[in-house]
Amino acid sequence: MRTVMLPREYFLAGQGYCIAQSLSYEHNASRDLGEAYQEFFGKAYYTLGAMQAKVTPLRDEAQCRELEAFLADRIYEFNAKATGYFDGKLLAGSVRNDQGEVIAGFNGHTWGGCCELSHVWVHEQHRGQGLGGALLRSAKAEAISRGGMQVVLSTHSFQAPGFCEHMGYERKDAIEGRPNGHSNVIYVKFLQGA
Repeated sequence: MRTVMLPREYFLAGQGYCIAQSLSYEHNASRDLGEAYQEFFGKAYYTLGAMQAKVTPLRDEAQCRELEAFLADRIYEFNAKATGYFDGKLLAGSVRNDQGEVIAGFNGHTWGGCCELSHVWVHEQHRGQGLGGALLRSAKAEAISRGGMQVVLSTHSFQAPGFCEHMGYERKDAIEGRPNGHSNVIYVKFLQGA
């Protein structure tokens, strides 16, 4: 048996915040390290220093959404204390048809001089009519009114990278294989007059 120190990237949660530096785990050296990870993560109980923790996977969508909101709040609290920026606010806007149905919308948040758009969507029947541009201009105007200096958004390679570039967003990075065979592209637009 040998002690395997699992790398810290195995313990990232939320948007890249490390919840544990490393864990030690007794492993039979005759087995391959990939098996060690699988064996380790297959266990229900993990020892973190002197503390033993039981990880309970959630499979109910409502419970997952509830936990997501809880974690987002805790991470925001940490980030606000760490940076001194306590100005985080949600941001959203929508377009509705005559029947009151949402046909286009965006949501995200502003925090620390940055506007991050989580979702931008236009119903397929209404694309190509300028609604996407109207959404991005609305988000930009609200970001500026909140002291924003940039808008950040991501789109998949099969979604709207051309549209983002047409709207003046600068491609900053791409994460290949997210999802398999595609990429997630990160865009930024620096705000004039902010």
